Amino acid sequence: MGVRAIHADLLRAWIADPGSARALNDYVQTHRPLLEAYDASFGPGGDVVEDYRHRWSARVDEARALVARLRDLDPTGLALAGLRAAIRLLHPRQEPEVVLLVGLGYSNACQLVVGGRPVVAISLEAWGGEFFGAYLPWDDLPLWVAHECAHVVRYTEGACAVRDFIAREGFDYRRALAALPLREFLADEGLATAVAEACCPEAEPERVLGFSAEVLAWCRRHEVDLWAEVAPRLDSPLGEEGYARYFSAGGGDLPPRTGYYLGWRMVKSYLERHPGVGLDAAVRVQAEAFVTANA
Repeated sequence: MGVRAIHADLLRAWIADPGSARALNDYVQTHRPLLEAYDASFGPGGDVVEDYRHRWSARVDEARALVARLRDLDPTGLALAGLRAAIRLLHPRQEPEVVLLVGLGYSNACQLVVGGRPVVAISLEAWGGEFFGAYLPWDDLPLWVAHECAHVVRYTEGACAVRDFIAREGFDYRRALAALPLREFLADEGLATAVAEACCPEAEPERVLGFSAEVLAWCRRHEVDLWAEVAPRLDSPLGEEGYARYFSAGGGDLPPRTGYYLGWRMVKSYLERHPGVGLDAAVRVQAEAFVTANA
């Protein structure tokens, strides 16, 4: 389906009228179904107009800095490279659309369903700067488009609980966190990371994971301890607190996103034990298979 750069609508309006609340409102209203889907699962989840107003109109200096960073960039080619690589690897029945947007600072990339169609959303405010302790260079954008395409395939074609939940309940990531066990998210993020690695084999592991080199070294040193912590929780619902601890900001004793590392290691163990299974097939496999491979 290609790449759609809706962030350009907001940039043009802001450049013409810096800090304009009207420009921000027009952007949200023009793209409301998509931005509501984004906000519901990956933002505060309130009124989407108010959430955007609070994030950008209320933070004028931050908004100006974002416009200055984005105004002369065109990330479309980078996003398209990641999309094409993922399609070649995964052969999805329904190709996702990639949308470049200005988000709310809660995600660098995510997967949505808008009007019944899969969408990969890239939140450009996270790029070209620090995001959860790691620098996200523009050249890594193809990694994250491929990563999110793996989620699309798993959510629409996988023989797994997360796909069943979405088919039954609709796409609502917060509700999925409350209903599905930790093992589903470890497998999901581990597979997406492995797909990104396969699509961009020149990238170092820390770039594939969205880590700093220091966080990757920490995870390697503490891998046994990390597994000891998560093993008793594999069958329990993850919840928003668990998501924050393992897949987002981390905790006082954990760096950010250690669940990505554990899931990646879990998937690599499965693939080593099943050399005849390609990633295109593995993305569609139930989560229990990956947990067993790591036992």
